[in-house]
Amino acid sequence: MRSLGTLSLAWVGDGSGVLLVLTTFHVPLFMMRFGQSNLYRSEDHGKTFKDVTDLINHTFIQTDFGIAISPDHSGKVILTGDVSDVGEFRLFRSQDFGLSFEATDLPFVPLIQLLYNPADGNTLLTLSITLDLWLSEDFGATWRKIHDNVCLVRWGPKSSIYFTNNNNGSCNDKGALDLRRTDDYGRSFQTIATRCRLHIHASYSTTMKMNVPMLPLSQPNAVGLILAHGSVGDAESALSPDVYVSDDGGYSWLLALRGPHHYAILDSGGLLVAVEHTNSPVNQIKFSTDEGQCWHSYNFTNDPLHFSGMDSEPGSRSMNVSVWGYRGDFSKWVVITIDFRKLFSRDCDEGDYVEWLAHSADPSGSNDGCVLGYKETFLRLRKDSVCWKGRDFAVSKKLFSCPCTLADYHCDFGYHRPENSSECVEQEDMKGRALEFCLNGTTELLQTSGYRKIPGNRCEGGFQPERTETDLRRMCIGSALLPKSLTEHSSTNAVVIAMVIIGILLMSAVAGVWLVKKYVCGGRFLVHRYSVMRENVEANNIEGVDDVDSQYTETEKAQFNEDSDQ
Repeated sequence: MRSLGTLSLAWVGDGSGVLLVLTTFHVPLFMMRFGQSNLYRSEDHGKTFKDVTDLINHTFIQTDFGIAISPDHSGKVILTGDVSDVGEFRLFRSQDFGLSFEATDLPFVPLIQLLYNPADGNTLLTLSITLDLWLSEDFGATWRKIHDNVCLVRWGPKSSIYFTNNNNGSCNDKGALDLRRTDDYGRSFQTIATRCRLHIHASYSTTMKMNVPMLPLSQPNAVGLILAHGSVGDAESALSPDVYVSDDGGYSWLLALRGPHHYAILDSGGLLVAVEHTNSPVNQIKFSTDEGQCWHSYNFTNDPLHFSGMDSEPGSRSMNVSVWGYRGDFSKWVVITIDFRKLFSRDCDEGDYVEWLAHSADPSGSNDGCVLGYKETFLRLRKDSVCWKGRDFAVSKKLFSCPCTLADYHCDFGYHRPENSSECVEQEDMKGRALEFCLNGTTELLQTSGYRKIPGNRCEGGFQPERTETDLRRMCIGSALLPKSLTEHSSTNAVVIAMVIIGILLMSAVAGVWLVKKYVCGGRFLVHRYSVMRENVEANNIEGVDDVDSQYTETEKAQFNEDSDQ
């Protein structure tokens, strides 16, 4: 068993010399946590401290919420205590720089630290663990709920409140949040922006001759980085699109450049370059070293040219990019190669990289980033690191197995998932029936709780439903799941089918032999017969041919050539 300790420190007021220090020790034990907090106060800029824990009745203070100090330097302090014996949370409020505290029970369980109104230290905001937005106008003495399903809240100018709202009750549905505002402390609301829909332009847009000079671009050695043209709205726009950049594989997008551009990825994603797509001559190239968050411009020539294209070495590992075009009336073509190597003064080292979890949507969840039962982490360059990766850069990847959940399983034979449910339930027409199916020519009995792991899934542990297949040692034909009543006579049916097939084959063979004998072996052939005597008469030009022919006719059976077939 290990105890955990934390220390929080906060100055109270401006020039007051008052300093508060909160020390917390807690010991996790099974599903419970036991802890102790001590509060110390100093009035001489921290030279000496006095233990004032009795002012908060020795209550365990949640260090996650810290010491909430009013930003107006009025001496207001709030501590959030965990009253475990009654299962509630309690505020300890001070308006005299921590000399005394007043306890107030909360009607909810807070999720975040209290947020002071920058213009009024008596007005507070916070979120509950049920995503309800709560407001207090009397320094935490009383509270009222002003909205539900709130994911994020911030104070705006002139005491306005901005927050994101999702009617589905989930803050993880990207693109499904509404941005709302209230200027009267929750008595009325205005929707500022609804769900954001980004339409990416690809092959369809180029086929329709839209002003899209390049398709979406990504590289295997620049993990998670995508450049694409897109437009925001309810439908795809025919107007000139803008360039958007995604650094998480397309889950979220950032507007990088206004208008259409030609772009390229260099140095394995450490450098992005772009040239504006325009009919006017250009002499400027834009580049970014932080995955498209900030862009800089460089004039690569004093004599602008009509841009025709841009390309870099294959593999996106180079620091060089070539731009070509023409000047005048196509009479002079120009190719300019720009070397960005001198832009970086040093090579990247281990401290320049950070681990990045692919497919991350809920950082607080244990299965965050899990796809088909495993998660992948990559080493990626920090956005604030300006260094050269080099040609030898190789993507570093680690795989981790995830605990199995319902999402890792299909519904098994005879089960289905009802709408808006993740659990598998048995089909009505299959209840009480033995689940027998044909697998590789043998009948097997399936005993299942309704779940079958998705093929290729690598999850381990976690949810492990029971499932067994018993070989009944009976031959079968087919591979479909059949009720038991349909499989009892499967062997007899197989024998009948086999006998019919054999009979057809025998009849075909007999018919074939009869046809061969009748039309091949029993046919007559045309034979040419030659007479030796006629050949001699014709050769010697002997008279009396008619007499010879008469004699030949009478004895033709004995006058065939020796090589005759007859």
